Amino acid sequence: MDAGSDGMPMNEVVLVTGATGYVALHCVQQLLHSGYHVRGTVRSKTNEKKVGPLRRLAGESNRLELVEADLTVADDWPSCSAINDGHRNDSRVFDETCWTDINSPIVDDYAKSKTLAEKAAWDFWNTLDRNTRFSLTVLNPTFIIGPVLSDSENGSCTVIGRIMDFRTYLASPKVSLGVVDVRDVARAHVEALKRPETDGERILISARSVWFKEMMDWLRKEFKHMGYNISRIEAPNWLVKMYAALNVDKQVQAVMHRIGPELRFNNSKSHEIMGMDYTEPRISLSEMVHSMIDYGMIRMTTRYAKRRAHGDNFASKHLSRSQAV
Repeated sequence: MDAGSDGMPMNEVVLVTGATGYVALHCVQQLLHSGYHVRGTVRSKTNEKKVGPLRRLAGESNRLELVEADLTVADDWPSCSAINDGHRNDSRVFDETCWTDINSPIVDDYAKSKTLAEKAAWDFWNTLDRNTRFSLTVLNPTFIIGPVLSDSENGSCTVIGRIMDFRTYLASPKVSLGVVDVRDVARAHVEALKRPETDGERILISARSVWFKEMMDWLRKEFKHMGYNISRIEAPNWLVKMYAALNVDKQVQAVMHRIGPELRFNNSKSHEIMGMDYTEPRISLSEMVHSMIDYGMIRMTTRYAKRRAHGDNFASKHLSRSQAV
C-alpha cells in the first residue's frame, strides 16, 4: 500500500457500507484519521439525522464521499454468532475453528443467517483462482460495547439501556458473554486492510468474557449516586426458565441456552497477526453509557445534569472522540 512522506495512505479509497451504523461510524472515523479516503454508503444523503454524524467526523476534510445505496441492513457485519451459537455451554474454549451449529434447535434466525452468510462468502472465494481473487478477511467480534457516535439505536445500546433502569431490567440471568470495545473492532478493520497476512483468515475479536451481573455491578457503582436505579439481583436459573416459559420477554428466551459456565474465547490469533490489544470492558461500558446519556438515548437525571453543570467532566472522554478529523 503506497504511502506519502507523512506515512499516510496515498489515494487509497475504502468503501464502508452502512456507514451510519454503530461500528461503521467508528471505522469511518479511524480510516479518516489514518489518512484514507472513505466512500460510505447511506440510504439517503438528505437524512441529516443519519448523515450529520458522518459529516461532523469529516469536518473540513474532502476525504469523505457519501453515496446512496440501500443495502437493507446497515449494521450487517460478521459476528461471533457464526462461531459459538448452537452449543450448550460447557468447558470448551471457542476460537476461529469453531462454527455455529445451524441445525441446533437453540439457534435463532439471526445466528443462522450470520453463519450461512459467512460460509457462502468463503465458499465463493474458494472457487476463485488463487492468483487473481480478491482479498478476504472475516472479523468475528463478540458483544460490542463502547461509546456511540450518533443517537441511532442498535442491539448493544438496547441491552445496556435496559440495564440502566431496574424497571426494564429487574434481574440478570447467570449468563456470561464475550465483549469488545467498538473502537477496537474498528481498529481491527483498519489493521486488516494494512496487513496482507490477514488475507484468507477469519479472526475472533474479543477482549474477554464478563457476566451480566458483573456489568450491572460496575454500572451501579458508578451511576447510582447520579440518580440511576440499577438492579443488584441475579435471578436463579429456575426463575429465568419459568419467566421464559411464560413468553413474556423474547430476550429472556434468547439467553436460556447460555445459562451455565463462563463462555470463553481464545483471542490469541488477533494478537499474533494483527497486534491487537484490547480496552478494559469496564472502561468501555462506562464510556458507552456516558455517550448514550449525552445523545439522549438514556435519560439524563437531574443529579447527572447538576454535576455536569458544576463542571464535572466525566463525559469529556467520549466527547473528544467524536471531534472532526
